[in-house]
Amino acid sequence: MEQLEEKIKQTIRAVLGVGEDDITLETRLAEDLGADSLDVIEISMELEAVFGISFENDAMEDVVTVKQLMEKTARTIDPTYGMPQVAGT
Repeated sequence: MEQLEEKIKQTIRAVLGVGEDDITLETRLAEDLGADSLDVIEISMELEAVFGISFENDAMEDVVTVKQLMEKTARTIDPTYGMPQVAGT
């Protein structure tokens, strides 16, 4: 999970030109970093390329924070991410 978080933060820094200290999991993309809808699309496209995934067209509409972006990316990579584990499986 640490590698995922770091790759996402690197992507945000590259697209938005912000510093490392500007980004935490609670950082809001629009309010704190000034990202507009096109920036969020560019970030999602970069993440698709980095991780070899494809987000649904409207996947980023409800993403506000870096943590939400990380969770959305993790679920796209592994649909079972965040789901409770069943004993014995």
